[in-house]
Amino acid sequence: MLKAIKQRFPGLIVQRCQFHVMQYCLAKLTQKPESQAAIELRELVLEISSIKSKERFFTWMTAYKYWYQTNISFLKEKTYQDYNLTPTGRKSWHYTHGKLHAAHSHLQNSFQNLFQYIKYPQIPNTSNRIEGGINARIQRHIDFHRGTNLFQRRQIIAMLLKQTQCGKLHKKPTRNFT
Repeated sequence: MLKAIKQRFPGLIVQRCQFHVMQYCLAKLTQKPESQAAIELRELVLEISSIKSKERFFTWMTAYKYWYQTNISFLKEKTYQDYNLTPTGRKSWHYTHGKLHAAHSHLQNSFQNLFQYIKYPQIPNTSNRIEGGINARIQRHIDFHRGTNLFQRRQIIAMLLKQTQCGKLHKKPTRNFT
């Protein structure tokens, strides 16, 4: 999706939702991780939401880099399966600490777009306003019109976005009190 966004809107600043990145990582790491590396990464992930300044970001990134250098070999451990061969005859393998590897990989891949709000303060660090505002409204309208085909749904969404852009959906009706 990021590739399509960058192709369609070159120069657009993309901010990944911190909540969703943290949620994915914490689900992979579980509430009570067994390995020391997973415990430490979980603590780092939990600190992400407290990063509000460049100084705090650099402190956190230094701690992350230290964690990565300390645990790089543990992260890359592989388990080979003798009984399961690939079509070319090689042993198949998986990461020994697959969930830890997945959490770390997800976090590392989102770094480029995870802290844009520090450089650009007008950008929020989560997508809560989009999820609860625009997207929720779109979903409600789509739910109201369940029998529509894809083309009709796209028209409904385009109409809602146009109205939102014009400010029609942001105005609340006024009440006259006497």
